[in-house]
Amino acid sequence: MEANKKAQVIMLPTEDNTLISCVDGDITYHPEYHTENNQHLYFVSDEDIKEGDWCISMKDTTGIMTDEFMQQLAPFQANKNTIKLSEGFKRKIIATNDSKLNLPKPSKKFIEHYFDQAGINEVLVEYEERQQFQSQEDYDYHSHIQVKVTSDNEIIINSVKNNWTKDEILLSIEQAMIEGISLGEFRDKWIKENL
Repeated sequence: MEANKKAQVIMLPTEDNTLISCVDGDITYHPEYHTENNQHLYFVSDEDIKEGDWCISMKDTTGIMTDEFMQQLAPFQANKNTIKLSEGFKRKIIATNDSKLNLPKPSKKFIEHYFDQAGINEVLVEYEERQQFQSQEDYDYHSHIQVKVTSDNEIIINSVKNNWTKDEILLSIEQAMIEGISLGEFRDKWIKENL
């Protein structure tokens, strides 16, 4: 089973050499590394956070996303104590160009597109179902959903669609009718996949 899930794209300052820099809100991209005002991209989701996952705290006590607040954000690895704190304000990092986190990464093509668009706030990331061997005695397998990656450990990113033509909606309704899905089930499924 494959599915797309929404992820927020957050750009944060770093002292590392990166392909992206940001000065006074202007994002620049160069194929060679920058030396100042470097930025990492973090793809975050609202997935459940488990011990060992990389996270970012998204809580701002003032309610305003100021430059000062953005400078204070830093990735951290969840442990049993941090998982319980402010659960609604942490987001799991599912991918990044920060190689120190050892997570899947965006492609250079996406980074170039990010620059061309002067930033992208939200994307759809492809996920896939994986079977994991759990017990030798029972030959028990456990399936779980995880980010789908290419052979280069790059995530597969799609843009978030936010408008549909009448024909696209009618085609979706016809498909639901063929599959025998009730209108309520169709509505719920369509909203989950598209909004």
